[in-house]
Amino acid sequence: MNLDDESLAHFCEAHHIRRLSLFGSQLKGTARPEPDDRWRVGHMIDAASQALAFVDGRKREDLASDLMLRLALTKALEIVGEAATQVSEAGRSEFPCVPWPQIIGMGNRLAHAYFDINQNILWDTVQLALPGLLEQLKAVLESE
Repeated sequence: MNLDDESLAHFCEAHHIRRLSLFGSQLKGTARPEPDDRWRVGHMIDAASQALAFVDGRKREDLASDLMLRLALTKALEIVGEAATQVSEAGRSEFPCVPWPQIIGMGNRLAHAYFDINQNILWDTVQLALPGLLEQLKAVLESE
């Protein structure tokens, strides 16, 4: 596909694309028809990073009193979980150090039991689990 930089920039602006990435399979011309697993991992990294930014400088008590913070963290973790479900089985098995079942389970729990979210678990997940997960996911992208 040949596009000049100006046309590509116009296309991205018109479709609200803030970041455009081509990964190994695209660059090598060996891309599969299904979305690239690396693209989904990138979504996981973005959402996890956003969740960590949301809690920067905040305290656990803020979660109880700030509905917007609670909803933002819930949505960010839902996105992490949903993106994980879209990573192929082969992609998941290639990186067994990533706790795929737990990530997917948490995303499903938040999406489907939205009426009964334990705020302590939500807070601890963001504060304790996400920093390490973020490093694992970045290592996945750096592995190729």
